[in-house]
Amino acid sequence: MRKVRVGFIGVGGIGSVHLKNIALIEQAEMAAVCDISEDQATAVGKKYHIPAYTDVDKMLEETALDALFICVPPFAHGDIEEKAAKKGIHIMVEKPVGLNLDNVKRKTAVIKASGIICATGYCLRYLDTVAKAKEYLQGKQIAMVNSYYLTKFVPTPWYREQSKSGGQLVEQATHILDFNSLFSRRYR
Repeated sequence: MRKVRVGFIGVGGIGSVHLKNIALIEQAEMAAVCDISEDQATAVGKKYHIPAYTDVDKMLEETALDALFICVPPFAHGDIEEKAAKKGIHIMVEKPVGLNLDNVKRKTAVIKASGIICATGYCLRYLDTVAKAKEYLQGKQIAMVNSYYLTKFVPTPWYREQSKSGGQLVEQATHILDFNSLFSRRYR
């Protein structure tokens, strides 16, 4: 069986976590990395023995990919998703996919039209406690869901700038919205 060729755009922060995890999967072959920091891209490329890029378009043109992890800050998504989708590359996009609803709707339309698989980085739904809650709530009617997101500030320079991150609601508390929608859809 042929391995799934995986690329990464954004190799710091959460991107580095995805890199480590994909490297452990036998059925995956890490194919290329891209980051705006040439030093970081080069270091990660050397670590995993794969080509490193600082230009998204060049990486997508030169590297045959089956899947792509897009792990860039909210303000930096641009049209990366659309470019990958048009090439038939399945994508895992770290949230949020954009800061402007019209842009996000445009991305959605291109992704749907392409027929690719698209996932977004909502990880709370996979916690073991969620599985236990689902089991407990099976067949029960939920009257109210109350959630909290307790965390520390992410140590990145753009995180506290609302114009770049979307603010706390868009960048972090959106996990709670996803979490709540998971239960409201599943147990209505």
